[in-house]
Amino acid sequence: MERSNQEPSDSQKMAKKQIAEIASRKPPVKWDTELVILFYILSVSLDPLLFYGLILNDERKCVVVDTKLEKIAIVLRSLADLSYIWSIIRDIGGIAEIIVALMTRPAVFRSISMAILAVLPVPQVFGAFWYFFSIQREIACWGHACQSGNGCEFRIFDCDDGTLRNVTLLNDFCSVNPSSAKLFDFGIYLDAVQSGMLRSTNFRRKVMQCFSWGVRNLRFGL
Repeated sequence: MERSNQEPSDSQKMAKKQIAEIASRKPPVKWDTELVILFYILSVSLDPLLFYGLILNDERKCVVVDTKLEKIAIVLRSLADLSYIWSIIRDIGGIAEIIVALMTRPAVFRSISMAILAVLPVPQVFGAFWYFFSIQREIACWGHACQSGNGCEFRIFDCDDGTLRNVTLLNDFCSVNPSSAKLFDFGIYLDAVQSGMLRSTNFRRKVMQCFSWGVRNLRFGL
């Protein structure tokens, strides 16, 4: 009669030993994971750039799209998306040890750096939305002016549609220097409209002003 409790074979002992060694191992610092996170943060930072491609044409009272900026934003966003390929390679192949060997910074410094980088896109995203909704607010003012006066057709305010508008009526109704809340209240978007950045092609100026607005409002909101 065979014994019910047989001794494990050598191969089984070897397999159990390998499993125990793997389980007792401390996971290595995954620099590739931090690199992927860095690309994700970069992707989030690039998304708002599309909002800055909208510019107001003050002479014709319409919206024009900066196609050059839009193309640059799309290309940069596509390059950032290549990080997904890196993530797939990381999961398939064991390249974490190679990256760990190449990186020598202290762990505390890495953690602080990643935390700062993770927070940086937040005011930029807030500022970009503020820019976008500021344009929408002025377009809404134009719409109210067209509904309340003559010589202005209430349609989509696209510079490519060729519609003639009563520029004098829109200037009087949507005056911001000085602003008249009795005619139209721009609310929190008044600073953006008064600054003239909605009509500017200076990309750096718009980004810095919107980023500054995002930082100030996040600080007051905390």
